[in-house]
Amino acid sequence: MRGLEYEVTTSVIILWVYIVVLMASGLMGFFKPKSVTLLVTDKSKATLWRVNEDGTLVEIADGKTQGTPIKPEYLVVKTTISLATSAIYGVLLALCALGVIKPFYIADILLVLLLVVFGGRVAVCKRFMPSVLMLGLSAVVLAALLLLR
Repeated sequence: MRGLEYEVTTSVIILWVYIVVLMASGLMGFFKPKSVTLLVTDKSKATLWRVNEDGTLVEIADGKTQGTPIKPEYLVVKTTISLATSAIYGVLLALCALGVIKPFYIADILLVLLLVVFGGRVAVCKRFMPSVLMLGLSAVVLAALLLLR
């Protein structure tokens, strides 16, 4: 069997460092959720609530801020979307770095898609970690890859 042609360049090293940071941010999004979902039940209905960082409750259905409910049951929700997104893009970028997916500019396309993903997350949650950090890092990595060619 013929081995893969693998050349270590500055672009490949930058891409590997980015892949590690991308996977770390996905794991951070999975293991450190910023909100806790409550299932508040009474005899008439069940309602989902989100506890904000400042401790206020927001009803998920209509977004209205409500008072503290009586006897809430806490359900910690760990979303897998951050982990799944980082894993999928991390594997695809790793295959680009290894030369399995050719040409190398496919990594540029994936980074542009990640810019869109992180830009959408910033628009929704407006938190610095990890969305804004990864948005900026993705832009810097994309610029570095384009300038090093």
